[in-house]
Amino acid sequence: MDNYLPKIDYLIKYANLLVNFCLNNGRGIQKGECALVIGLEINRPLYVEVCKAIWRSGGHVIHDFRPNGINVAMLESSELESLSFYPKAMQDGIVEAMNHIIHISGPSKMRAFQGIDQNKIAALAEANNYINSLLGKKSNEGKLSGTMCLYPTPAMAAEVGMDYEDYWQEVIKALFLDKPDPIAEWKKVRAQIAAQRDKLNALEIKQLVVSLDGCELKLDIGADRQWIMSEGSNMPSFELYITPDWRGTKGTIRFNEPVYWRGDVIKNAELTFKDGVVTSFNAQEGRHLLEKIISYENGDKIGEFSLTQGGISPITKLMGSTLFDENRGGPNGNMHIALGGSYRESFRGSVKPQSDEEWFKLGFNFCKMVHVDIVNTEPKKIEAILTDGRVLIIYENGKFTL
Repeated sequence: MDNYLPKIDYLIKYANLLVNFCLNNGRGIQKGECALVIGLEINRPLYVEVCKAIWRSGGHVIHDFRPNGINVAMLESSELESLSFYPKAMQDGIVEAMNHIIHISGPSKMRAFQGIDQNKIAALAEANNYINSLLGKKSNEGKLSGTMCLYPTPAMAAEVGMDYEDYWQEVIKALFLDKPDPIAEWKKVRAQIAAQRDKLNALEIKQLVVSLDGCELKLDIGADRQWIMSEGSNMPSFELYITPDWRGTKGTIRFNEPVYWRGDVIKNAELTFKDGVVTSFNAQEGRHLLEKIISYENGDKIGEFSLTQGGISPITKLMGSTLFDENRGGPNGNMHIALGGSYRESFRGSVKPQSDEEWFKLGFNFCKMVHVDIVNTEPKKIEAILTDGRVLIIYENGKFTL
């Protein structure tokens, strides 16, 4: 049933959730504000409803609507040098004009970059760093909000062995689109997650110890850190996460969920850290991709540690999308880390560093090329070693224990 299309009511609810809840930290788009909407041809049904929701709210749209497969065509047809091009003046103007970004993901083909020269893919990614730096600066100034969402595609359903209509039903359930008022449901969930966040932030955690069958990973939390939650930047998001001090990561950890990265896949990755740096790694499939991630400057260091509680998140199946898989609930919940860039919002000191170098000296990893989430959904125990020497189990059997 690759031609399945959900009821228009679901699409309208989805668009309303993105436009009038995810943006502006729950306040939604305001009259006169401008949103850049990014999507592919295959995402058209949701793309159109998002634009209509923006216009109904008195906002304006900047379009970034692309044909299916356009990036593959560019990579296959372009010389390496030409992939480094970026239209600076145009990008400056777009960033200046926009107040929000809504990025609708959902590929027409999975693993579309398999067999393409990794140097070409890296050159294209690096060319995007210019606009990403502009967006990051505007966001840090509080002048830009955005959200990432998923439009299910037949290719994604096929990747995880699911019927397309069934795949859609999983997305509908995860976003509460089957409820009369999805925004009201999300407010309830956020209140639950915020209550757990506050309990964690009340602890003076020095170190976290992750234990699962055959593996142990230790992470120094570092000074002036706080647990944070998504305020709409990802839809869905059920996780609590923190930026550890990368310098204190040691031990070995494995990941049983596949990682979909740059149009390809890594399966059953395993990482060993010493003094904060990856010293050995392996993967059942896609080891060359893992090697590429680690080869980037500071791609061999941790930028995020995250936990999702089973029971709060209704996502229980592998979806073949990091956006959903890093929020998977189920009987064991999930733990994931990210290699690469860190979240500076996790800093709660009174005086914020002013440069990338100053952040790095505080243990906030700086990596402009990658932030790659790698997920484990096996049974595990996570202990917190507090600054006063006490040891508390904070997460076990897929649930927070505080």
